[in-house]
Amino acid sequence: MSLGRAVRMMSYWGGRSRRKEYWLTLVAVLAAAVIMNVVLPNGPSSGVMTVLWSMAYVRRLHDLNRTGWWVAALFGLQLAVLGLALALGGQGALAALAGDAAAVDTPEGQVDLLVGMGGVVVALLMQAGFSLWLGVVRGDAGDNRFGPAPELARPKRRAAAA
Repeated sequence: MSLGRAVRMMSYWGGRSRRKEYWLTLVAVLAAAVIMNVVLPNGPSSGVMTVLWSMAYVRRLHDLNRTGWWVAALFGLQLAVLGLALALGGQGALAALAGDAAAVDTPEGQVDLLVGMGGVVVALLMQAGFSLWLGVVRGDAGDNRFGPAPELARPKRRAAAA
């Protein structure tokens, strides 16, 4: 599996990805995110990277014989965590990010900032854990409902001369 093939496979939602292709795809997505943030610092890089990251997740989930809807469940849980953090006082974090330094001058504002940032940290840890789980767990050995087993990266053997 080459990095070039991993990049080509990022545009395809179907099929299955072995662990090596998954990790190469994530490296390519991270590299693209860095490049996009340098070239277009205020551009749509976050949304584009979320879609590409989701494609890598879906293909890897298919290799585990699981539906890609698990990605929606992960994102839903992350949004719930972030919403809870915001409801519990994360408004201070949003105000601080917007440039309102006075929002964190009081002890209550500092607590709000910690709650908001805590929600972000928990959501990122969920993402990292899911990514690591997908990259470590072995996929189905044979065919499954999402297609045939991906080719393993083995050198092709020459046919014996007759």
